[in-house]
Amino acid sequence: MKKTVLLLLLGLGKFLFSYGQQNIPVNTWRTHLTYHNAYSLTATPERIYCASQNGLFYLEKNNGQLGTLSKLDDLSDNGISDLEYSSLHQTLLIAYTNGNIDLITEAEIINIRSLLNSGIENIRIYDITLNNHFAYLATSFGLVKLDINKPEVKETYLNIGPEGSRVEVFASCISQDSLFIATERGVQVASLAPEINRLDFRNWTTLANVPGQAVKHIAALSGQGVFFPIASDHLYQYQNGKVKALDIAAGQNYTYLSSSQNKLLLSTGSTLWMIDANLQATALQVDPLVAPHKALLDKQNVLWVADAETGLVKHQSNQSSTYFPSGPLSPTNFKLFAVQDKIICLSGGYDPDLQPWNNTLGFYVFENGSWTNYTSRANYIGAEAIPLMKDPVALGYQASQSLIYIGMLGEGLFLWDLQNNSFSKKTDAPLVSTNNGQVHITGMVPDQEDNLWLANYGVPSSRASFHRIAPDGSWQSVRLPVSAASYPVEMVVDKNNFKWVRIAKHQGGGILVFDDEQRFKLLKSGENNGNLPTNGVNCLALDQNGSLWVGTDDGIVEFFDTYAVLNSHQIDGTFPRFDGRPLLKDEKITALAVDGGNRKWIGTDKGVWLFSEDGSELIHHFTTDNSPLLANAIHSIAIQANSGEVFFGTSQGIISFRSDATEAKETHQDVKIFPNPVRPEYGGWVTISGLAKDAIIKITDVSGKLIWETQANGGTATWNAHNYKGKKAKTGIYLIFSADEEGEETFVGKLAVIE
Repeated sequence: MKKTVLLLLLGLGKFLFSYGQQNIPVNTWRTHLTYHNAYSLTATPERIYCASQNGLFYLEKNNGQLGTLSKLDDLSDNGISDLEYSSLHQTLLIAYTNGNIDLITEAEIINIRSLLNSGIENIRIYDITLNNHFAYLATSFGLVKLDINKPEVKETYLNIGPEGSRVEVFASCISQDSLFIATERGVQVASLAPEINRLDFRNWTTLANVPGQAVKHIAALSGQGVFFPIASDHLYQYQNGKVKALDIAAGQNYTYLSSSQNKLLLSTGSTLWMIDANLQATALQVDPLVAPHKALLDKQNVLWVADAETGLVKHQSNQSSTYFPSGPLSPTNFKLFAVQDKIICLSGGYDPDLQPWNNTLGFYVFENGSWTNYTSRANYIGAEAIPLMKDPVALGYQASQSLIYIGMLGEGLFLWDLQNNSFSKKTDAPLVSTNNGQVHITGMVPDQEDNLWLANYGVPSSRASFHRIAPDGSWQSVRLPVSAASYPVEMVVDKNNFKWVRIAKHQGGGILVFDDEQRFKLLKSGENNGNLPTNGVNCLALDQNGSLWVGTDDGIVEFFDTYAVLNSHQIDGTFPRFDGRPLLKDEKITALAVDGGNRKWIGTDKGVWLFSEDGSELIHHFTTDNSPLLANAIHSIAIQANSGEVFFGTSQGIISFRSDATEAKETHQDVKIFPNPVRPEYGGWVTISGLAKDAIIKITDVSGKLIWETQANGGTATWNAHNYKGKKAKTGIYLIFSADEEGEETFVGKLAVIE
């Protein structure tokens, strides 16, 4: 059990909500979670808490203000399955899908990891039911009784199915003196009398006359017994030893059943039913509801609903409102791109054999501190409508024309004109179809003259698989006489205008390099052949020195002389070294990005690594255990050049970290000092951005005494507001002097510190 102090969590305090902030402090994190797809909720006296697919947010009842909670706020995990608030203990219970549990009080977060660390395979918590000092957790392996007072797991009911078999429990409820559970084999019941041993399967009874199907939801209604729906069948009532099928919403798709203020709330598809104590059912007319899940009535008789598409819905006096924080449309992320000050996430995608996902989510854009979603799907409140986009996987920006091209796996090109914010499919392009008539665009990159190069995957060997769009809109197609050219999946262009193309692994892999004269070489494993550690290449990145870094299934290889590949016999890459061995050897490299300090951000299946310019020094290694990182499996990395914020696409969604390096210019431009003033409650780093490249920074007091000296990473320098002796700077005005390495480009600024 782990305790974390987090004062005033449940309503007396107020959390800073990071969305809407254009920048965050250096060395801090920001989550980018999806909130509109809500499915669970609970009420405290001051707030409604609502869980979405990968997020948790709350609504202040008195003023409608939204806030979010995540691992940044010391929650122990991601992926919430259910929420409940115990008014008896003034405690919010959070159950995570993986078996982890948080109990949140006014003063602390108590983390209970008993189930998570139990060694039980494929563990999952589905539902929480409160009963006095206890919480019953329905899980994939049985029922767990949690003592909220202790707090600890008091009992675990395993093997309580027929003949002592293990049974999956989806939900539970209390009726009079009995405990009912909804299981994969129907409904079971046991007495709550203290003398009954509920660990013994013989003290559990399976209800008779119930169709032999899984029961996913169950709830009790005072004076009317227990109710449970069975998929595509009926809502059933159990009372006085008898089971009865009701005609309410018969045959529909039941998504949730709950009991609140002596009423049943039954969600079916797009409809929410309210069933009163006399079993009179009303289909509620609540316009924002699209896919209702868990619902509740609070003590003020306000209806709250977690809707899988429209977020948290409030319904009172025939008026409805919907709430959810800014976030990407879905946790599904295939590839991140940095374009100007935008971070663009393409939802993707394809599997390792380049088979499409058939995904129609579209794409999501982060700019000025908030997300805008672009999708053809209906019912998504606040999203921008676009033509149907299926499996977007590649993006190219033609700066001179303010055009963004998006490549799709199967349906060719999609065009976004930034000048007039218009969207269209590019149907007049000379692209080549596969044998089954699909057009796969898997890679795009601009060259030195702002020509946009496209990779056309899966074309017949007799046809062109590369295309160039000139700034004037004209097209040129290129066919290379090598079979690997038919299977390109990513492209970069080096300072020589050589095109480096990653070839699909299941089609032989390696890297194809060619120039405008159509000279080419195929680089693979083996000396004098490219010297790749393996033909399985996953990502490519050019650094500020012109070197090409290659991420493979077995570590990193670097081509520091890219010109030589097509102009000499020295075509082998080299291995950057860290701790005396090849950098990240034996690790599968999944993503690469280069920041403004020419440092290398490397994604793997074991988290994110930041190495120095040449890879010899490890600066950070972020994992889910030592950081708020959502998952260790990294899909993609993109860096917002002006702020230095690094975005990570993970298997559980998107999160970002503001590093201390930004892209630099040759001169000081729009220098910013943040925060200024530094107030007593601020314990982070002072950021000085917009500096000349690798500038030398000196910080003095007003008398000229040197307090601190450092060098910028690219265009950003940081100061922890302490002097050389490690003591915090005293109240006063401090002068910041900046000059480039030659001392020719200078800047002077002021910073106020308040103790």
